[in-house]
Amino acid sequence: MIEISPLSALNSAVMAGDHSQPREMSQADIATNAVRRLAEAVVRMSADHPRVSTMAERVNILADELDSRAPSASVRVETMWDPAGGVPKHSPVAGTRNAVARPLVLHQLADGVVEGRVNFGVLHQGPPGCLHGGIAALVLDVALASANAHAGYPGMTASLRIRYLRPTPLYRELTVVAAHIDRDGRKVRSWAEIRLDGEVCVRADGLFVTAREGFAHSDL
Repeated sequence: MIEISPLSALNSAVMAGDHSQPREMSQADIATNAVRRLAEAVVRMSADHPRVSTMAERVNILADELDSRAPSASVRVETMWDPAGGVPKHSPVAGTRNAVARPLVLHQLADGVVEGRVNFGVLHQGPPGCLHGGIAALVLDVALASANAHAGYPGMTASLRIRYLRPTPLYRELTVVAAHIDRDGRKVRSWAEIRLDGEVCVRADGLFVTAREGFAHSDL
């Protein structure tokens, strides 16, 4: 059993419509969470809602204000990375500053496995009531990379093998687990799963490649 972090609590609160915020959240994180709630509400909204045009105008006014005050995208791509934790804040899976993310928070357990809990709504729907397969693959890719990083071998994805074993439902707490397998030179292998009540919904096996010696982020 893992300890639920403030971000994990936020994840559940979003699905429950809870407006409260964990104390550790920054003001920017709180704003991002508000956008998550808005996006979820818009997707669920009926197309013939009587105030849809008025609400759209209000949202556009706010978006214009935020955009006018924001630095350029090229600047933010660099500064949104978290040098302390190694987790990019703009990650569509784990990013606290990305409204697309739930976000998923992964913890390293005593046996080296990384684990986190997450749930998804209609924003990430594929088949009716189920998580989109591409979103599942994205989540597992991040989990694989996290497991490798915790093992001391961070790298870039070279290939993924995804197996969809059963539908992954929306609005249910899912467990994401991953673990590093081995390393052969610069090649690193790991596995990850999305589980529901202990049953595996999606399994991924990944091959990653570590950076060459002397490689720096500025070389990108």
